Amino acid sequence: MILNDPIVEEMRVHGMAFTARHGNDIGRMCAAVVNKQAIIVKTVMIDWKRGTYLSGTETEQDGLGV
Repeated sequence: MILNDPIVEEMRVHGMAFTARHGNDIGRMCAAVVNKQAIIVKTVMIDWKRGTYLSGTETEQDGLGV
């Protein structure tokens, strides 16, 4: 079991920030993820029609992108 891995720690920090932003409410967290997925899909579809492509990192605004 990896406890002190820097990548694992970074994911923990981002996960805790995400839950805090949504008041530790699972319903709000799920709604935020679904909303962000819809935005990303719409962005990719628009760019596909234009003949361009955005990578995932260009569509994320913060750590988890939500």
